[in-house]
Amino acid sequence: MFSDSFMAPCTIEEDCDAGIRLICQGGRCICKQGDLFIEWPKYGCFSKVHMFGQCEVSGQCVAMNSNTYCNPDNGRCTCSPNYFYNGRECILRCKHPCFS
Repeated sequence: MFSDSFMAPCTIEEDCDAGIRLICQGGRCICKQGDLFIEWPKYGCFSKVHMFGQCEVSGQCVAMNSNTYCNPDNGRCTCSPNYFYNGRECILRCKHPCFS
């Protein structure tokens, strides 16, 4: 019987729930290196996603670029409302002339 819990004890790979991308390493069910463990709105291990890449949850986007979210309309990492992508990151859109 496998465990569907992050950090649950394990001895072999089959002890962990591969459906949520858990692997057995060091005696615990964890995410593979480079993945993120997210509990909400979905539970499991997810890869980090670059801007405009395909995503399932917003945590995948924020891990690579702050002020982003996973757009439910197209399933892609997008700048949060009132932010725009300047080619490198999402920055606040000015409503009035911006001064630096």
